[in-house]
Amino acid sequence: MARLLEMTVVALGLALCCWGYPEGAPSSACSSMQPSHGYGESPSIASSYSVTLSKATYSPGDKITVTVSAAGSARFEGFLVQMRKEANDGTAMGSWSTTAGQTVCSQASGVTHTSKSAKSSTQMQWTAPSSSAGNVQVWATIVKTLSTWTIIKSSVISIASNPTTTTTTTTATSTTHTTSTSLQPSSSSSPSSTCGVSKGCFKKSVTCTNDCEYLLSWEPAGDEIKFEMSGISEGYVAVGFSKDKNMGDDNVIVCSRIGGVSHRYQPGAVKPEAIDPSNPTFGFTSASLSPDSAGRTRCSFSRKKVVAVARRRRQAQSESERERETDDDDGDDDDGDTPSGGTAGGGRVDVTHIFDLSTSYYVFFARGDVDSLGEPQMHTATPAISFEKVNFTQLVILTETNPSVTGPPVASPTTRSSGLSGSSGASSTATTTTTTTTTVPPGGVTPIDTSTCGTAKACFKSSATCTTACEYALTWQPVGDEIRFELSGAASGYVSVGFSKDTKMGDDNVIVCTSRGAVSQRYQAGRVAPELVDADRPYFGLTAFKVGSDGAGRVSCSFARNKTLASGRRRRAVEPSQVFDLGQAFYVLVARGDLDSNGDPVKHTTAPAVSAEQVNFTATSQLLTTQAGRPLAVAHACLMLIAWVGLASTGILMARFYKPQWASTKLCGERVWFAVGRRRSTTISTESRCRCRSIGP
Repeated sequence: MARLLEMTVVALGLALCCWGYPEGAPSSACSSMQPSHGYGESPSIASSYSVTLSKATYSPGDKITVTVSAAGSARFEGFLVQMRKEANDGTAMGSWSTTAGQTVCSQASGVTHTSKSAKSSTQMQWTAPSSSAGNVQVWATIVKTLSTWTIIKSSVISIASNPTTTTTTTTATSTTHTTSTSLQPSSSSSPSSTCGVSKGCFKKSVTCTNDCEYLLSWEPAGDEIKFEMSGISEGYVAVGFSKDKNMGDDNVIVCSRIGGVSHRYQPGAVKPEAIDPSNPTFGFTSASLSPDSAGRTRCSFSRKKVVAVARRRRQAQSESERERETDDDDGDDDDGDTPSGGTAGGGRVDVTHIFDLSTSYYVFFARGDVDSLGEPQMHTATPAISFEKVNFTQLVILTETNPSVTGPPVASPTTRSSGLSGSSGASSTATTTTTTTTTVPPGGVTPIDTSTCGTAKACFKSSATCTTACEYALTWQPVGDEIRFELSGAASGYVSVGFSKDTKMGDDNVIVCTSRGAVSQRYQAGRVAPELVDADRPYFGLTAFKVGSDGAGRVSCSFARNKTLASGRRRRAVEPSQVFDLGQAFYVLVARGDLDSNGDPVKHTTAPAVSAEQVNFTATSQLLTTQAGRPLAVAHACLMLIAWVGLASTGILMARFYKPQWASTKLCGERVWFAVGRRRSTTISTESRCRCRSIGP
């Protein structure tokens, strides 16, 4: 029995030793540069391979293209490339950007393969460190087959004597033709500096620039989308495209400091798996990783909006496999043709796992640690989820709590200086100060000025005399086909306006503005919470909106809306009856209250204010106050005082003091004290019933 156990352990050890690493060199090989296949080096094959460079010198921060090539009919299955000092001390220098079929090795110190398919050449880009590292050269481990490998070196790359000297680039033949610019930290041009202008962005806040806690940007370019991603993380950052706000059935891209950039699918609340394990970057036209030493992970990648998985012949994985395929006569279709929807690198790809980016999706941003192999672990913080679905063809800015806005946010006036200085040191400088008014949600909403109510704009507010300190205020101004609104109210959570066909709650078109910076168009069917008219676009039909809270218990917002809204031709079109035609007159209801944990409005904390009459939104001459001033309501209040203060006390006095005095005196056939008390009770009861009919909700 002991002998059998010993033989089993030996067999397993040999199997592990000979298995190889078809998906790239392990982290342990990044320092030794030697495969762990169990075979020694074969220096005799070195003459069949070469390393060429696009530059012979470098300056700090320079980028150099490195090409590893095989001569003639020679091929190689695997590789590991590093840049080391000429006087090799085992230290890797600089960082690397990868292309399709490649991944980085251990903190981006090198580049290795992701598939053992036969290759004639491969190309990658090296970025020099920010300070001089002296003379350096490329070390490349070339794996021809499982048992045959060697290490070759490039020519020495020296530090440039004049950093401004222009050098020429020699183009080398390569099977990969795309390169990508890494996200590099910059104080003058950050990935966020052109958000809303030349690229769209999802980030921590609308005003952060190169210091964003997390940031995803996208730039449509023909049938491609170029992405840049950055986040504070020592392990990985990841973005997910989701059909809803729940984790599961998501297309995910992971940028791992050790594992590189990979294309994945997440079926549920589990770790996302590679779409093609043999080619983690499957579907990308380019990908690069650029972590820094300050705890921030950056990467960029490009992919087609629609990734087609075409039929193609699979290359033999090794010489021995090619021989087996040649001898295979069992009748099976082993020629590697990939059916549509098919395979990549020999593994079948489910095309439903690669989402069509011409469709809008919610965006998830997650960060966390990685294991020793670079695989992402459970995120260390709750993933950020975009406020709404993202259209990747639009250059907008949005956050977790803000819907899409266009244009870069500017918090204050800017001063721009330009000047020319001569070689003598004399200079002439012209300074121009430009004040720019921009929309900066949230918190960028100024108090509503109601001093022009009834002239420049119409108003519904808590008092006819209040101006900027109204308990609540709604203003509107017709401009062409639009109605422009301002809404403000004393509230900690939300303020909302409802357009109603009557003075009662129910069958109302409602606009809600929250202290979290969200604005949404809703429909309220009855005495229930109003529902979004379009769950995919909460702000459906609203334009030019900004919303915020002053931090002192007041929520304010402004927005514009066409009088008539078309529901559009969509798979789930908006119900037209839920979005009212503002060319007609409606009662206005203003409500205020708190938010639940999801940021949705809950029951109002005070009774909604109802306009005394229907509102004509095409006129600016109206100045309305609450319906509490209705004649019936005033009459009711007066009658209640008379009934309960006057009549009730009179009845008590009559029964207490006049019963013995008028013991035998009658009125209408009844004793006086009883007749007066009965009439008093009847009057109070009748008045109370009238109250229920006159006041309403």
